Amino acid sequence: MNPSLSELLQQAQRLANEAEAMASHPVVERTLPQVLRETEEMHARLMGRSTQSQEENTRQAGMMLGLKGIDLQLLTDKVENLDMGNSFEPSVDQWDTDVAGFLKNKLQNEILELIEETNSNIFKTVEKRRWHSLYSEWEEQKKSILNGFSENAENSAPRTSLNSTEMLYAKELISYNNCQKRVGNLLGIFTQLAENNIKDAGITKMWRVLRHVAKQSPLCPNMDAVRTRQGAPQFLQRARLYLELGYRNHLNEVIQHSRSVSKCGGIPSIYSKVKSFVAIKFQQPQSLCELCDVSHKRPLWPHVFYSLRCGDPEAAVQFLRDWNDPHPDLRELIQHQDRLKADPDTCQQSLRHARMHTSLSLEFSHNMRLCSDPYKKAVFAFVLVIGPVEPHCKILTTIEDYLWMQLTMCCKIKQLNIDDLQSTMSLKYGMSCLTGRKVTPSYFQLLVLTGHFEAAIESLNRSQENSVHAVHMAIALNELNILGMPSNELDPLLGSQTGDDSSVCRLNVLRLVITYAARFEKSDTNEALNYYYLLRHFKSTDGHNLMLKCIGDFVLKNCTVDAFNLIFGKADPYNPLFYSGGIFDKLPCSEIHKSALASMVATELTKRCEYEWAIEMHLISGELKKAMRLTCSRLAETVHLPKQNKGLRKMISRLNLALTRRSSHLDLDEFGAFKLLIKLMHFFDFFHAGKYREALQLQDESQLIPQSCQQISICLSSLKVLGGNAVKVLPNVLLAAMKIVFTEYQKKNSPNIATKLQLKERAKALINFVATLPYRLPLDANKRLVQMELEMQI
Repeated sequence: MNPSLSELLQQAQRLANEAEAMASHPVVERTLPQVLRETEEMHARLMGRSTQSQEENTRQAGMMLGLKGIDLQLLTDKVENLDMGNSFEPSVDQWDTDVAGFLKNKLQNEILELIEETNSNIFKTVEKRRWHSLYSEWEEQKKSILNGFSENAENSAPRTSLNSTEMLYAKELISYNNCQKRVGNLLGIFTQLAENNIKDAGITKMWRVLRHVAKQSPLCPNMDAVRTRQGAPQFLQRARLYLELGYRNHLNEVIQHSRSVSKCGGIPSIYSKVKSFVAIKFQQPQSLCELCDVSHKRPLWPHVFYSLRCGDPEAAVQFLRDWNDPHPDLRELIQHQDRLKADPDTCQQSLRHARMHTSLSLEFSHNMRLCSDPYKKAVFAFVLVIGPVEPHCKILTTIEDYLWMQLTMCCKIKQLNIDDLQSTMSLKYGMSCLTGRKVTPSYFQLLVLTGHFEAAIESLNRSQENSVHAVHMAIALNELNILGMPSNELDPLLGSQTGDDSSVCRLNVLRLVITYAARFEKSDTNEALNYYYLLRHFKSTDGHNLMLKCIGDFVLKNCTVDAFNLIFGKADPYNPLFYSGGIFDKLPCSEIHKSALASMVATELTKRCEYEWAIEMHLISGELKKAMRLTCSRLAETVHLPKQNKGLRKMISRLNLALTRRSSHLDLDEFGAFKLLIKLMHFFDFFHAGKYREALQLQDESQLIPQSCQQISICLSSLKVLGGNAVKVLPNVLLAAMKIVFTEYQKKNSPNIATKLQLKERAKALINFVATLPYRLPLDANKRLVQMELEMQI
């Protein structure tokens, strides 16, 4: 039992007391000087003893060495006279002149660095592929869990993620893609769809203005759409015509609401409509103040101005004649401009008309500025093209009126730049319209009429409920090559390029379509592929076809049998290279793009180590050589394993059938190696099933390993021709063959002596064959082969 601390303390005190009682001498207390002195005396005595002992040791060493004939004193003198000073002096530098050794060391260092770098790259690649495989497994587990949770919900819920409007657009687009002759353009088709099926007046108005302004033959696809569009006068002319037609509709609405006042009648024409509209607008006597040339409570110049605003100069001329022609030069100039507009090539401006224009301009600058009638001033400004200076705020009350005046000036003279007009309308007036959500159609119309198609679509795309219309407007205009496009699909949705003017914008239609179709590509794959089909003429940043890249990304994200069958169709059992029934076959020119898509997907799947799917894609693309090489590489790694992957075996059988039909176009050595690996696959099937006799028979047919020592040279020569894949699988084949021979040799019902001798000869041939191979087998395989052969010899 261990004592406690208190017990130990008591025992120590007791022993100390006993020692004090037994001591015969009194306790002596010494000071520090006394202790130091006694210490020095003790040290001196010890050193003296040490010196004596050293002398004794020297004497004994001399006696011992003297017995051996060695003089200790002479040896001591020589050691003392030994000079070691020069031994530790710095030596003179000597250059290495061993060139062969230097090159050998250099070569070895380079080889070691290469090996180290290769190992590092291998480790990185393996780590990357391991994580990719792990992520793929996690993704599959996540999908299976989610599918298990939502299995009942999917049966009752609709299988589409598109709403009714999106489905209407998608159906029209699919019909347009399938139509080879393309009777109508996509812009007209979508506009008709909006008019008939979409119950939204604002959206219908947007489609109408787009159709009216862009109603022309497509621009050249090889030229910049923005610069070509700015140099084309038909856009401005159609924009002006749209505003004039819209104002005619406005007159009809006003007249219909005030039929009692308008007193309309006679032949339906712009003349009668303007006459009725002015009667409604100026029915109060105070409204005629400050107006000139008023007859029977009817002012002249509002009739002339509204006739010009409706785009009918003949009605304006008729009104001037009804008022006894107060300005004949102005009337004649209006008639001349109308003829010039109708036929600009044949109608030339004469000297007389130039003089009339000059005289009227002088009259306007001297007298008309003081005129109180704003309509008269606006008519003179319109005819004489003096609009940019005069704002005409009293009569140009809407943005459409102001835009009509500006477009008219741009059509008549070239001093006004279209870019300046676009910048003014979009920046000065556009932002104020954009602040109110209810006037979004007006802002859209303003941008379209000034040539800002890209900015109009981008502004419409900002609202979620209108984004579907914006996407299809961009698609329709892009089919006509009207929109300015960026350099690649990764650019911002709305931007510009180097060299563009400040008012020029480019819309990334590619990004818009890809983002839109990616939302429903899994639930509505057919519709999504038709949207991707619109991108067939564009290249991605890596140089691939953008349509194939988008579809390929979808295939890579959904590597399943169902996804492949959905896109490419199912293989014909009698023709392994023919796939039919897929969505891709419904697209025009599908056979041209189908092989390219399958080849691109196969390359990416090979990089991801998904070899079974890569072989399937090579079969679809018709690349039999690549499929054969990849299959050989895969079989060399997995042929010795038990029968597991049924999908790979099905693909191998279809590939074997296709290669057999086209064997004349293949390399005989590669095709022979492929056939050999198929035989080895069946050999290992028999081996794992315990059917050893069938396995040996199939092995003898392959002639890969010898049956006797006489066949060793033949097998070695055939092995060199078969290539590296046969060499990879050879150790497993040898082990399986030796195990079969060993098992047959050790059966309980032992065969006769002749059969045993034959089995021994076969085992010996295998060992000799291994010894003559031009490379080394793995140490474990070699050890097992020798061990089984030795046990058979006992």
